[in-house]
Amino acid sequence: MSKPLPADEYRRISLSIDKLQSHYDAIVIGSGYGGSVAALRLSQARRNGAPLKVALLERGREIGPGGYPATLTEFMALAQFSTPLGVIGPADGLFDFRTQGDVAVVQGCGLGGTSLINAGLAAEPLPWVMQDRAWPQGFRDELPRWPEYVARARHMLQPAAWPEDRPAPGKLAALRTSGEAVGQPCVNWPVNVTYEDGVNHAGVKMRACDGCGDCVMGCNRGAKNTTLFNYLPLAAANGVEIFCQAQVANVTRVDEHWQIRLSMLGDQADLGERTVTADLVVMGAGTLGNFEILARSRQAGLTLSDRLGHQLSGNGDALGFGYNTEFPIGALGVGDAEPDPAFPPGPCIDGVIDLRDREEDRTVGSFIMNGVLPKAFLPTLPLMLDAAATAMGTQTGHGAAHALREIGREIEELVLGPKVGALHNTQTYLVMSHDDSGGILEQGHGDRAHVHWPHAGNAPYLEAVERRLKECTAALGGIHVPNPVWNPLFDNKIITCHPLGSCAMGEDATNGVTDAKGRVFSGSSGVAIHPNLWVADAALIPRALGVNPLLTITALAERTLAHLLAQQGWSGDPGENSTL
Repeated sequence: MSKPLPADEYRRISLSIDKLQSHYDAIVIGSGYGGSVAALRLSQARRNGAPLKVALLERGREIGPGGYPATLTEFMALAQFSTPLGVIGPADGLFDFRTQGDVAVVQGCGLGGTSLINAGLAAEPLPWVMQDRAWPQGFRDELPRWPEYVARARHMLQPAAWPEDRPAPGKLAALRTSGEAVGQPCVNWPVNVTYEDGVNHAGVKMRACDGCGDCVMGCNRGAKNTTLFNYLPLAAANGVEIFCQAQVANVTRVDEHWQIRLSMLGDQADLGERTVTADLVVMGAGTLGNFEILARSRQAGLTLSDRLGHQLSGNGDALGFGYNTEFPIGALGVGDAEPDPAFPPGPCIDGVIDLRDREEDRTVGSFIMNGVLPKAFLPTLPLMLDAAATAMGTQTGHGAAHALREIGREIEELVLGPKVGALHNTQTYLVMSHDDSGGILEQGHGDRAHVHWPHAGNAPYLEAVERRLKECTAALGGIHVPNPVWNPLFDNKIITCHPLGSCAMGEDATNGVTDAKGRVFSGSSGVAIHPNLWVADAALIPRALGVNPLLTITALAERTLAHLLAQQGWSGDPGENSTL
């Protein structure tokens, strides 16, 4: 069995802020699936035969294997919560919770962005989604080349399915049973995880996944293919200067350059504010981060489209549980302990029931995945799920014998803990579908974005998802429990980990913030653009995708950078030299 990667084997790639120079050819803001692509492709470009001087600014910390939480106390030390009273927790905390709007958002804050704490599932939207008129005509005209950008993303992220020669995790076996019940086979789906020890294509030492299940806490094993292990180390090796705990306040035009004002966070906060200039800026700070920076930039005088913050999607996210089923599922993370090799939790997601084209109305089709509950949350989960099952659960098993077995598992859990009993027999469902992209980001307390989207929790797709999850749970003989805050008491609040939009592509500035290539419009109408100001991540996407968006975001960033390099006349195809 693979052992966790020791923290001292991880090679840090960020620099001290005192290394920040006064001017760069290009500055990238953010380091997730968009910013990391921009950093690498700019590092491979040549102007008159010479490499560019590139810097990347990231507001979070650099955290390698061994630095992620395994307990609730450790988790809370790395969590930040935006509230009406301000930010609770460290402003550079890895787990960034935005709960004060109509829709709650969870995102990552660190070198590697949300790739650090997501499940890493790699999937493509159905063709009709990419052909939808929400995308500008210029984008749709180029769809014949789209597979090239997806291939680049797959090459870098290296998704792989749970090995068939290993024992199947209980949650995968249970989802296969649910798939049979709904008439759609469960697929063992590829995720961005490494299953063999060795040095990867970016020259980074990786350890094989042992199925600990704690992917969404950050991978202490060194097995998850986050951007910290592929795009970013290659960019650093090519000379990109990476600075963490550097929060960008705004971007403004000064003479012929862009001026970026930033302040330091965390243990560098006492270093105060800095100003740096660049010929070109690529914004990869995510849907919320790009909005916040551009909104502050507008206040500082930058002219932008009035559509900034609009066309926000939660990607049709939904959550549910099959509680206290008749099946041993064991989808509970083990933290720093070694999982049982005969019955591991597995990666956070390993199975999918793809029902995207099985509904009469394709906009409510669902992409249903299993999931793992992290070890850090285990102290709170038994009480929470038992209460939710009592208050809002739907019983799918029947008969006195079934009821006695359910009670027996609850008692067993109470006496022996969550490694047996009701929680041990609980399936977690993570679902993607389609919302109407009707959210609007607004500046809240401390200029932090929050979502204005009344009645988002009443969207048609949510009822369709609930119907399907009840069918999945009925096949297991458990209690269907919806998202605990999706009820009238909480105004049917929904939670998304996949916000899209806010700087959406459009035909012109009256219906988009950026054009079909990712260039930022310079006014409230027309097609004039700011020189050398680009967006290259999820903020560009004008609608829900119906699947986990990471592969699309990465491919879209690859496309944006290809256009950027071509426009600048910088030599070097961004598809070449993607490994050292």
